[in-house]
Amino acid sequence: MEFNIKYINIYFPFNKFSFKVSGNVNGRDIVYEDLRQICIHKASADDWWAYALSFGKLCLEQGLDIKKCSNDVMDMVGIKKDDIELCVDNSFLDKNNQTYSDNQLLRVERELFIKKGVQAWPTLIINNVTFRVSFFFL
Repeated sequence: MEFNIKYINIYFPFNKFSFKVSGNVNGRDIVYEDLRQICIHKASADDWWAYALSFGKLCLEQGLDIKKCSNDVMDMVGIKKDDIELCVDNSFLDKNNQTYSDNQLLRVERELFIKKGVQAWPTLIINNVTFRVSFFFL
């Protein structure tokens, strides 16, 4: 069975993601983590599962620095950080000005959000049937 992860987002200019989410985590941190996870999933769905479970346990539950914790989890899982960073950097239309640049990966996610009419997160779509779900890390 093929399983595709989608990160549904609302469009804001990237520089507007400065709001605080929790502790030291802000919206920009969340967007970059979404991009890292999209790139990890594109590289290997199996690695994504291992990464997502470990990231949830180690980084989210303990409130650690997301970027540093993400790098630590990639090392632990055996993901090539440089490849993921390159994927994230290359997803920006203007690689020299990520703050104001549109992002190709997020644009695809945004278009799916609109097409599927998803209004809440997390949402699971199976055979074009939409379910609102709750994810808990084990």
